[in-house]
Amino acid sequence: MGTLMAQQAIYQYPDLYDAVALSGANGKVGFLVQLGRIIARIERLRLGRHGRSDIINGMSFGTFNKAYAPNRTAFDWLSRDESEVDKYIADPNCGFVATTQLWVDMLDAIPRVVRRENWSRIRHDLPIYLFSGRNDQVNDNGLGCEFLAESYREFGLKNISYRVYPGARHETLNELNLDEVTEHIVEWLECLRAVKKNEEGRMKNAEL
Repeated sequence: MGTLMAQQAIYQYPDLYDAVALSGANGKVGFLVQLGRIIARIERLRLGRHGRSDIINGMSFGTFNKAYAPNRTAFDWLSRDESEVDKYIADPNCGFVATTQLWVDMLDAIPRVVRRENWSRIRHDLPIYLFSGRNDQVNDNGLGCEFLAESYREFGLKNISYRVYPGARHETLNELNLDEVTEHIVEWLECLRAVKKNEEGRMKNAEL
């Protein structure tokens, strides 16, 4: 959900950001999304905007979790780190069943953020770093991340980097290889800073 909001923000407000890192971003609109959009509307009619649908919840998160059967919890799809999964379960602000209206809004957002006309509004020089887990069911096992990176490049975005981590699941920043993931993000940021300093130095020399 967070990465969907970020993908929308970078074309709605193209000059607001110096760089963007997207975790688990996906450039594909799969069959499950299209089916979910229909079912979410049916469930909204049945339960109301604030109703909570176990059907939609099972279609999404329940489907993600099946890949890790036999399951220890209903949220094994989040991370291999059991302590992080347990923290998530214990947090009253996490793991709740979303309202039907939230599902409608989120599923409608997915096709919007991957429209080519919206990609054309993204600054072509905006540095974007995509990263995902190779065992992330939400991201089609990392294929969604790779597809988006290549699509951005083909569409003319000039500063695209990505990594897919073997074995990692959905929340790469709460994974067993957290240190590795964090280190790569810092390296990317340091590289951007170095490039910016070089450009500023060249501008000063040109002025002199």
